[in-house]
Amino acid sequence: MPPSPLPPKSPLPLLLLLLLLLLPPSQCDDYRRSTQNPPHTPVSSSNEMSHHASWEFTTSNNGWGTYNSDQMQADVYSQSGTLRIAIEGDEPRIDSPRFIVSLTDRPIVSFRYKYLGLSNVGKFKLRGNPDPSEYNSVGYGASHEGWNDGDAGADFFTDVYFPIIGDGEWRTTYATFTDQLNATEPLTRIFNSTLTQLRMYPAIERPSTDDYPESPKPTPGSSFIVDWIRLQNAPAITRVTGCNGEIYSDMKDFGRENYELTMVEEKINGYLSHFKTDWERRRVSYETTFARTYNCLRHGGDRITIEGRNLGSGAAPAIVYIGEEKNPCTNVVHDALTPQSKITCTTPACTTERCDWTESHVWVLNGKLPGLNDTVPFFKYAEPAPAVINLAASNLAAQSVDLNWTPGGDIWDAMAVTGYKITVEAQTGSDTTPWSMVLGNVTTSTVRNLYPNVDYKFTVQATCEDQNDPEWQALDLYGRRELLEGGLIGAKSEITATTLEYDVDFTKFDAVATLDDGPADASSTAGPTGVSGGEGHYGLYLIGDANIENCNSSVVCCDDYVEGVGCSGAAYSCSSTVLPDQNYEKGAVTDRRVPDNLAGGEKWVKTVSDMSPLTPTMLCGPALRLTASVPRLSGAAWYQRQLEVNEGFDTTFTYRIANPSLKCDVMDDVYTNCRSRGADGFAFVIQNDSEKALGGSGSDLGYGGIINSFAVEFDTYYNPELLEPYENHISIHTRGHRDVNSAHQSFSIGSTTQVRDLTDGDIEVRLKYSVNFDETLLDDPNFLASPYVSHFLENADFENGGMADWGTGMGMLQVYLENLVDPVLVVPLNLGATVDLNHGRAWVGFTSATGFNSWQVHDILDWRFKSLREDMSYLSPPIVGGNGAHTCSGVEGSECRHE
Repeated sequence: MPPSPLPPKSPLPLLLLLLLLLLPPSQCDDYRRSTQNPPHTPVSSSNEMSHHASWEFTTSNNGWGTYNSDQMQADVYSQSGTLRIAIEGDEPRIDSPRFIVSLTDRPIVSFRYKYLGLSNVGKFKLRGNPDPSEYNSVGYGASHEGWNDGDAGADFFTDVYFPIIGDGEWRTTYATFTDQLNATEPLTRIFNSTLTQLRMYPAIERPSTDDYPESPKPTPGSSFIVDWIRLQNAPAITRVTGCNGEIYSDMKDFGRENYELTMVEEKINGYLSHFKTDWERRRVSYETTFARTYNCLRHGGDRITIEGRNLGSGAAPAIVYIGEEKNPCTNVVHDALTPQSKITCTTPACTTERCDWTESHVWVLNGKLPGLNDTVPFFKYAEPAPAVINLAASNLAAQSVDLNWTPGGDIWDAMAVTGYKITVEAQTGSDTTPWSMVLGNVTTSTVRNLYPNVDYKFTVQATCEDQNDPEWQALDLYGRRELLEGGLIGAKSEITATTLEYDVDFTKFDAVATLDDGPADASSTAGPTGVSGGEGHYGLYLIGDANIENCNSSVVCCDDYVEGVGCSGAAYSCSSTVLPDQNYEKGAVTDRRVPDNLAGGEKWVKTVSDMSPLTPTMLCGPALRLTASVPRLSGAAWYQRQLEVNEGFDTTFTYRIANPSLKCDVMDDVYTNCRSRGADGFAFVIQNDSEKALGGSGSDLGYGGIINSFAVEFDTYYNPELLEPYENHISIHTRGHRDVNSAHQSFSIGSTTQVRDLTDGDIEVRLKYSVNFDETLLDDPNFLASPYVSHFLENADFENGGMADWGTGMGMLQVYLENLVDPVLVVPLNLGATVDLNHGRAWVGFTSATGFNSWQVHDILDWRFKSLREDMSYLSPPIVGGNGAHTCSGVEGSECRHE
């Protein structure tokens, strides 16, 4: 007889590996563990099955059918190890011997029979007594009388039925139902008392109903043969565990869940919180009665453990099914020490379209007698996670947006989540093709590779994947990874945001331009790298001799100055108490004063009212004046927020070099060959030393002497002692993060003189750094890699077999002058491995200097900057000695070498 259909389903709350405070089970539940073994229970072999009584009929009737045939309406005898019942009336019946069995587990009457007749149903009448102590083992029921209510004193009775087929074949059947043929019940649920005797009606008459077919009267002369009769315990499932989620309770309906959770969290880069759902399980002194699993893999393959009672043995392994379709749970293995109480098996794939996202039943069938079975709704396949909540876009930049959210649903839903999928779709612009990225179990990340000034729609969906696969925890610095095979995508949450046009946008420089106005968008969160706030306008730090045009020690300016009118009191004004340091000599920088506009500095930006009694006499700006046309100056201007440079950048600015000094050759104290040629030039600089960083004057161009820096210099003066190209040239200098930078040409990774006069008018410049090497640019006539580049391919621990700074690859820096399409210089560069950055960020700005004998004005007229936020292609490090990692580095006697 196949197992009965499932009972009605109830919703299961989700849970992952938990811990439990467990209480003893309810004594009114048939799953309780206590089982009495009364002394009057016959004991016989039953293939290692849990049983209360067994009658095998190998040599006799075993006490069955001891009354006369008229009373039984049957002739009963044993033959060839079977009990033979020759039916002589229309209500044949035989009685068992008396016994005492306390029904406390899941007993079911089963027997093996052969029948030739027309009836299709039989029944057992169960006889019991709430107090069987009055009986003894001698003469316990010598009479068959008293089988009706009221005739047997304190005894009471219940009928249970079994199906039969009269085709003369050997079959096994089970008396497990009462009114309906398909309502399987253990005896404890219909006769929860002490059982003292059985009366068997091998075939009965029964009218048809909607629930079962008609059964005609037994026909005299029919034969009913019984091989054995057993009162056996069916399997009882109490715990199913082993998937990515488990719930524990002391109640079978899980009305009260017992757990104690500790979340496991780790930090990526010290900032990004990665949540692991392998939650710690803390055992307590009580033992759990019930457990169920959820979030099981839809494609199968989970190894689950089923615990309970009467599960069979390895000699005849249990049969296990999952779900309504009864898909087999394969490779069933009984525990070697406790085969009856613990088995394991491998779950099947879900075969329904919805993958049975409600509770699924686990079926356990006895391997020898499958009619002895149990089913519980203790299994659940993974289901799509609910939509995330509190989705917000923040930290807006030109080519990136930070997204933040909170997991949806309850804690059990969140514990099933392994990651998130973000879909990005441009709503404006020329490229509206959606693309996606997958994250681990983080609740914030940066969406990069966006286009500036574009409206985007971001869709976030939680993912549920195989938590046994370690790849779900293998994340990069932004929490990204690939979606695991079979990953289940949850409900959608959406938000829109618009990227900025530029991260830095100075269309002009005046007094207010130096102030920190903060981000363009106020939405701010702690992003995955610890950076809070978006890009926008953070003002400038003015260091040394740098200032706003028309703002110096002798002139006070304001932003709204009108000739003959002056300034309004609310207008911003600029003033400085600093005089140019005329005592500076090239190289003597240790005692030089370095004024600034930081708090307490000597350069002020205030309203005109606050500047009183000083009176503005000029319009501030519109240029950023790095140096005036005065000898021995050195100035720097740094953007007040560190900018993302590690993932590429694209910046443009316009500069003007003017008012040069007159340079003349002298012969016999007479000036000869005079020309207007100033000194020394300026540089675009990235450094992570200090917001007050300032290098030497003269040929150092304001950056020489700054440690941990990188400079693109626009040099207008010839210094032969530095091995420079003659006068007018662009050169790129760095000594990495270990040494101070130098303007000496031996530390240039590339330079060019194939440029126009750098001092002739307003000149626009573009610098583009891409983190990936573009091999097509190798054919560019302006591609150059100086011999000094080899230093970064063989420095650091390379000599000992370790990794050089640029050992994992490099990108490219392109320099454009006026023509912003064709570069005048292209050099290889790995900026992140050259400058020691702050999570990819550094101070960015300009430096400049004038010389002892030559000088000029260095003005920046406008400046725009945007971080490209590109992914860098990673090259695996070279193998050392053919043995893998660089463990031999620095060890004396090691044979380290690069392959």
